[in-house]
Amino acid sequence: MYGQETADEIRILYGGSVSPDSVDGLMAKPDIDGTLVGGASLSGESFGRIMNFEVSNGEKSEEPEDVDQTEIVKIGKLRRFKNKIKAAFAKA
Repeated sequence: MYGQETADEIRILYGGSVSPDSVDGLMAKPDIDGTLVGGASLSGESFGRIMNFEVSNGEKSEEPEDVDQTEIVKIGKLRRFKNKIKAAFAKA
């Protein structure tokens, strides 16, 4: 409807929750640019596996060269938020 250039610029996130078992297949899809991580983010092992998904050729995913510093700040905030959630669950 808006042309290939516009389509190429739009990022598509998989709207279902991703798991360590499903991340490789999802990220191998050409039109999926990212995923939502639900409960798997509460486990360091699961979350780490998701962040280090393997691309279809079996290689580990790599950090993009043009990482925006605001994205790094967001990741830090997410980690602090996750730690607060874990602490709250530990008290319950």
